[in-house]
Formats: sequence, structure tokens, C-alpha cells
Amino acid sequence: DINNCIDHSPPPSAEFVLITDTPTREGSLLIHHFLSSYLKAQTNVCLISFEEDFQHYVHIARKFGLQLSEEVEKGKMIFVDGFSRPYAHLSSEESKPTGVNAKASTFSIDSGKDLRSCVNEFLSLVWGNLRKFYDGPDRTSTCVIIDSLSTFMNSSNFNTKDAIHLVHYLKVLCQRQPYSASVVLLMPTCSDAPGPRSRSLALRYAEHSADLILDVSPLPSGTSFS
Repeated sequence: DINNCIDHSPPPSAEFVLITDTPTREGSLLIHHFLSSYLKAQTNVCLISFEEDFQHYVHIARKFGLQLSEEVEKGKMIFVDGFSRPYAHLSSEESKPTGVNAKASTFSIDSGKDLRSCVNEFLSLVWGNLRKFYDGPDRTSTCVIIDSLSTFMNSSNFNTKDAIHLVHYLKVLCQRQPYSASVVLLMPTCSDAPGPRSRSLALRYAEHSADLILDVSPLPSGTSFS
């Protein structure tokens, strides 16, 4: 049981959880685990996905005994699609994620803008979705899950200061009273894209900010991970 391995049941509250992995993305299993754990603990969840579409999460969640479409309809979960058009300009013509109601959000990094502006737009989107939970009748605890920062890091105008700015304000979400939220973030330890030193600085800042770090790496046999 993963909860026994990481000594967290129920899942962390108002904490910044950092998952690090390799480009082969073994850490995605922990994203599914935390999504399931928080929803089963009656926590409101905002899932921001840059790596998979909604139907992928629906399929995996069934194995955990969850129906994500029902969670969305009940207002317990908000799905933000950053996967369909990761680097396109955000516009009213963008298609909505398949299988999600009309209230679903989309996000794209506009390559015509500096990355700081895109980061600020992203943070505004996160806070706007959290306000939907806070202003609703069910003011239970809340969690933001981001399945990867690779989209930001692989952007042509990636800047380490902007990445640190993003991580800093995700950490602030955990401390903002009275509406503090848990944050679960998957961040790669390395990549083939340009700028490895910048990514290393951003990752070290995230590790410094995190309350819990889960480092996922392959076993020597290549048949599993630890």
C-alpha cells in the first residue's frame, strides 16, 4: 500500500508535496494515487493536466474505484486541460476536454508573451478555480494537483526566475489563510530540452520549498520502480 510506504493516511493537509521522476514519467502513478486519496477523503480537487487528457484519468481512476465524471458533476473536482493545446494562444475557439462539463477550464502557454505573464495567467487560473470551491456550499479542504511542469520548462522562453516564481506561489497556496490548500506537483529531475542548469535551479528551489519529497526512480532490473 503506497500510503503505508509514505506514511500518509489520510493524505497531507495544507502541505506542498513534490514528486520527482525521470523523463520516463514513473511518477505519474503517484499522481493517480494522490488524486484518488484526496477525493476519497472528501477533499475538493483541482487537477491541472499537461501530460494526459481527461479520459486517461477517468480510465485509471476506475481502477481506484472512482468515477471522475461524477466527481466533476458533484462539484468535488475541477479539471484543467493544459494537454490539448499546450503552446497555443488561449482563445474562445479552443475545444473543451472530452467528457468534462462546460465548466471545465483550458490553459495554453502563449509563445508570443514572456513566460512571467504566462505564469501569472496560470496562477490566476488556479486561484479562480479554487475560489469556485471556497465560494460554494461545500467548504472542505482543497488540493491542487499538477501532473507536470515540463510544459513550462520546455517552453522556448523558459526562464529559471519565472519557474521559481511559479513554485513560490504554489507554496503560498499551502499557507494562505483561511483558505489554505494542499499542492501536489510532479517535476522531472532532468530533460533533453535546452537549459539543464536552469531546470536544476528550479528543482532545487522546489525541493527547498516542499514539505514532502517523493523521488521516483527505476530499479536496476527495469521492471518496476522505487
